[in-house]
Amino acid sequence: NSAVDFVSTVDATLIGLQGLTVNAGTGTVTFGGAVGGGVTGALASLKVTGATTIGGNVTTTGGQTYNSAVTLGNTVTTKSTLGGTIDFAGTVDGTTAGNQGLTVDTLSLGTVTFGGAVGGSVALASLSANGATTIDGNVTTAGAQTFTSAVTLGNTVTLANTTGNIHFASTVDATTAGAQGLTASAGGTVLFDSAVGGLRALASLTS
Repeated sequence: NSAVDFVSTVDATLIGLQGLTVNAGTGTVTFGGAVGGGVTGALASLKVTGATTIGGNVTTTGGQTYNSAVTLGNTVTTKSTLGGTIDFAGTVDGTTAGNQGLTVDTLSLGTVTFGGAVGGSVALASLSANGATTIDGNVTTAGAQTFTSAVTLGNTVTLANTTGNIHFASTVDATTAGAQGLTASAGGTVLFDSAVGGLRALASLTS
């Protein structure tokens, strides 16, 4: 239950062969530099428990699991190069409202889960997710929101920004037909490129 602070970079010895689990309990975890960013440095996996600050890009071949609240110290990309699951089980916030953005990239092969509100306390600059995405909490950004792959609503949620578009490039469905609704409020345009509720009807849609 103490703080764990990686002041600089964290890398594997051989790409995809070494993973990292950090359990700080009620303490905090800080990644001050890139994780898996070296030439041969991509981690096999990353699992973190404890309120986490991410200050650099995170690259793994497999999955990433953040069990606690995440704060973005900079605009960062979390990537799984072999399509692992990237799971934010808690909230995700910026450090300063509208200044830090997040890109989550599974190369459209893996899944992305936002288990809590994104930008609920401190709005993100932007959000981009590439991989089948489950959204369980409201999403608030200053700028654009882009969901490249299919989106499933785990709860009735509101996605909002002040400038830019909210873009659903693939389908949007409820988890249970008629149970989860969506409100999308954009400073720019809300774009639906594919069916909404085609597999499992939404409870409601407001845009």
